[in-house]
Amino acid sequence: MAPPNETDNGEAKQLQHVEEEQDGLLFALNMVSSVAFPLGVNTANELGIFDIMAKAGADAKLSAEEITEKVGIKNPQAPTMVDRILRLLASHSMLSSCLGEEGQNSCKRLYSLTYASKYFVSDADGVSFGASLNLILGKVFMDSWTELKGAIAEGGIAFNRIYGMNIFEYSAVDPTFNYGLNKVMFNTTTIVTNRVLELYDGFKNINRLVDVGGVEHVAGDMFESVPSGDAIFMKWILHDWDDEEFVKLLKNCYKAIPSDGKVIVVDLMNWHYLLDSVASDSSALSLASGLWSFSSRNHLLLAVS
Repeated sequence: MAPPNETDNGEAKQLQHVEEEQDGLLFALNMVSSVAFPLGVNTANELGIFDIMAKAGADAKLSAEEITEKVGIKNPQAPTMVDRILRLLASHSMLSSCLGEEGQNSCKRLYSLTYASKYFVSDADGVSFGASLNLILGKVFMDSWTELKGAIAEGGIAFNRIYGMNIFEYSAVDPTFNYGLNKVMFNTTTIVTNRVLELYDGFKNINRLVDVGGVEHVAGDMFESVPSGDAIFMKWILHDWDDEEFVKLLKNCYKAIPSDGKVIVVDLMNWHYLLDSVASDSSALSLASGLWSFSSRNHLLLAVS
């Protein structure tokens, strides 16, 4: 007969195995329908739901019926459909939910914004991440995913294989896509730059800042030379180029700054430095796999150096 401790350990391991198996099953089931979440967020954004909730006040809690009325939808089934979307968003912590306790909302589900959903509310600059989600879930980008297998098996970039050109060339021939892409770049640049200014004080005592790829247009080729300044600023520039051009650009930046100058980079980070980050998972496939680009450095969210 096994000692009590061995029996207890065996039962604990068996219980752990059952729990892990159950977690794996639930994760797999969730993954099968995981596309519903970003599509649900995008639908809420297109309906203006996040802005409606924000306008109701910081601590406002609204029912699906109240939100639908403010959207101005006449479809009698809309409140039920909207409630299902809101419940989905709440299950992913994109919204908070609770049951109403009194008045006309008694026993109804009520919803409020979270820190995450506030990034889909138009801010003081009139920008949000809504445009980014809308573009990524649009037909042009979604069709690129269908060629990812071919890109892996035969080489190339999935987007280029579908459209016969890269994303920037395509934007020149599709006005609607070009508008959406530029809107995304403006919105994300505004949000990220504001965040950088909150967290990074390295811009102090800089009299002349050279923004490579933005602000005032100066004719020239950044791979030939970069205008001189106290500091060089590059946001989401380096990840677009291969290693040879990457090094050439950095050398030109080095030549353009004084001995006490600096190069400030806001760009994508290599994923293995962010293994525990949710953000590191989100961009891995779309960038590092060659869906839209080919740079081996592509990966993540924000780096200031």
